[in-house]
Amino acid sequence: MPDGLSRLASLIDTRQRQLDILSLVISRLKVESETEEAVSTRDISLIERGSQLAPNIDELLDWP
Repeated sequence: MPDGLSRLASLIDTRQRQLDILSLVISRLKVESETEEAVSTRDISLIERGSQLAPNIDELLDWP
């Protein structure tokens, strides 16, 4: 494939972002569990909108 390396790099970047978002969500859930308040996907998206990752709701809901 002529564009095989660029496609592979794109797949790796996408997977890394997914893993980074997963780590972010786990960290957020840990923090929120200490307050014993419920947190939704929308809440996480809003809370983290200023973070480096700034995941949107679709990214949080759409897991392979």
